[in-house]
Amino acid sequence: MNISEAMNFSLLSWLNKESLKKALSILVCYIIFYAILVGIVVYFFAELFISLVSNKLDSYLLKLFQPAYMSNFLGQMLLFVILVILLMIIFSLVINYFYFSILKYALSKKNIKSQKLSSNLFIRLVLLQILTVLAVLFYPQNKKILAIQWISLLLFISAMLLAAIIPLAAIFMIFVIPYGLIMIHNGIRYSQSLILMLVDNSSFSASLKKSWDLTCGRFWDIFVTNLVVIIAMALVIAGISFVLTLILSAISSLIVQNETVQYIISDAISNIIFSPIGYFVQAFLLAFIYSNLISAKQSRPCCSEDKKPEEKSGEPKKDPLPKPLPKNSVSKSKTNKSKAKK
Repeated sequence: MNISEAMNFSLLSWLNKESLKKALSILVCYIIFYAILVGIVVYFFAELFISLVSNKLDSYLLKLFQPAYMSNFLGQMLLFVILVILLMIIFSLVINYFYFSILKYALSKKNIKSQKLSSNLFIRLVLLQILTVLAVLFYPQNKKILAIQWISLLLFISAMLLAAIIPLAAIFMIFVIPYGLIMIHNGIRYSQSLILMLVDNSSFSASLKKSWDLTCGRFWDIFVTNLVVIIAMALVIAGISFVLTLILSAISSLIVQNETVQYIISDAISNIIFSPIGYFVQAFLLAFIYSNLISAKQSRPCCSEDKKPEEKSGEPKKDPLPKPLPKNSVSKSKTNKSKAKK
């Protein structure tokens, strides 16, 4: 897998007018999300916000711990949490829709046809994302990897529970390392499931199985390509974001005196501005890897995981036993032989 081609396709090939429209749409979504979120926070915690800005947080906390005020505060907090969760669900659905459309656009750049993004397909893609996360955490297709993953997870959980009673049990928390490594492996192997459903309209299980089979023997290629592209993107964004944050902090210091609020404002604006870049790079990198895997699938030998037991052992397939002829055909053959003798 050519890393320079992957970087060129995922970092530069989407810089055009059509991508700019999608990027602006994502920016608008982020601006609306943060505006509503700030509005909810200010509405429920206006007094806390005012005390934070005016450096009177201590007096507010003393008032908060009074019994009469505490019950009202807890009710407001519960309603606040419910509204924030609903807002995040709606926001994630909207962003996922734009991400899937970007993924379709990236596939078209590689001359790969995909299904129309209908409401039914959109819901299935969202559910597939959840199932993919669960499969990465708990269910690899390989039985040996599955056994190692569950054993290391159970040992890690047992060590956490026993650490409070037996301090030496904390040593076994090291088993989180193989579990984490297996998660990375599973994430790479299941990484093509979204594209496979988008291209072939496959079922949930078929998309996961096809992704596991398609990436067989290509783990290190995919891992290194992802790592190099993500590091390159992070360095570019970090450099620009650092300069932008300094400028925004200087501007916000003229409005707000509290340093914490200044940091929150500058960081939120910086995240809004750079938010579309991650979606475009991820979608175009995924499409590049998929096209590379498809083109190389015919030329590479069959992966050992895909082979059946008799193929792995090198034993030739035995021809199945001949099926017995039906009674009618036996009687017909006898009559034909008797006619031939006559």
